[in-house]
Amino acid sequence: MTAHEKRAAIRALAFADGFAVHRRKRGWSLRMAAKETGVPHVSLHDIELGRRLPHVETLYRLCHTYRLPFAEMVAECGAVRACNEARRAGLL
Repeated sequence: MTAHEKRAAIRALAFADGFAVHRRKRGWSLRMAAKETGVPHVSLHDIELGRRLPHVETLYRLCHTYRLPFAEMVAECGAVRACNEARRAGLL
């Protein structure tokens, strides 16, 4: 595994922990969270397991639905690229 792949895996796990906790706090199943966020439940499952990082639009939807500070979630995970994409897209 390359250093880049290791950093991506660490960021994915950080996202996973955060979103899984917030979903469970609301008592939502993956399917209920999918309905509320508009993100397919399979994608949510993969994000929560750390198998993938969310695209910036997906991250924004999750943060908005769970009422999390978007910029903080991006910064916590060291996802500078996602933050820059969000700024270009006018989300920050």
